[in-house]
This record gives sequence, C-alpha cells and structure tokens, in this order.
Amino acid sequence: MKIPKHLMKLADEIEAAKRREAREATIEEWIRKANQRLKISERLKNGLEYAEKIFDWVRKLRNTPEGKRLIKLGIKNSYRDGIYFFDTHVSGFGWRGLGVSKKGRIWWIQTGCGCREQYVKNPEELASQIESEILKLACETLKGGRVWKCIAERMSD
Repeated sequence: MKIPKHLMKLADEIEAAKRREAREATIEEWIRKANQRLKISERLKNGLEYAEKIFDWVRKLRNTPEGKRLIKLGIKNSYRDGIYFFDTHVSGFGWRGLGVSKKGRIWWIQTGCGCREQYVKNPEELASQIESEILKLACETLKGGRVWKCIAERMSD
C-alpha cells in the first residue's frame, strides 16, 4: 500500500509535537518539584526554631497534672482528639489550628485540608509542613498567654 508523503509528513509533525509537549511537561514537573523542595527547605530553615519551641511547650504541658487533665478533657462537642492550643485565621494564609492529642501527639489543621488532623512526629516535620509565619504567631500565642484563652474557648464551644 502506498501512503501519500504529505500524510506521513503530517504524522511526523504530530509525533514531534507530542514528544516536544512531553518534554515540556517533564521540565515543568521537574521545576514544580524543585520549587516545592525549595519551599519546604526554606520553611524548615526559617521555622525550625519556632517548631522546637512549640514541641517544648507541649512537652511541658503534658508533664503537668493540670496539662494532662486539660488534654484528657479535650475539645467539647468535637470529634477532634485532644485540645487546640492555637486556632485562628491568619491574614494571607486562612484558618490554621494546632493541637495536642490525648496521646500527646502534636497535630495541625488548616482550611482546605479536608478538616483532618495532620500529625507530626518532630519539630523538623512541623517546620517543613507549616509556614514559619504561622509557627511564629503560634509561639507568640504561647509566650503571651493567649494560649489559655484559646484552650478555654475550644473546651467550652
């Protein structure tokens, strides 16, 4: 069977375009992933000090009889485990919450994450997942004593 040359030339052009699109998509995906790694690296570098302070505060809370009692009582009328110690809308980021479970594990939650807690095991993990501005604000809440108001409001909702 003899296929016209112009049809085969068209097929060559289509295949070349598909290869070009695939290369561009691969490059775009590589750039997106590199930017994501850079963002996580910057969060870790900038937020680690704050994340460590948060873990230290939670450790101290868990080690007091009063703290254990508050955590055990948990959030009233909620399926969430434990208590919130940071719960606010943050300009430019939306709503964020940080809490500690009845088992003493730290979790975070945000608008748009499916309303499920995201548990973290260590300060590095927290710093890589939450913007440093949020962690700084949470530390200010802990240091300034506003944390107790947050816990009281969530326990009495």
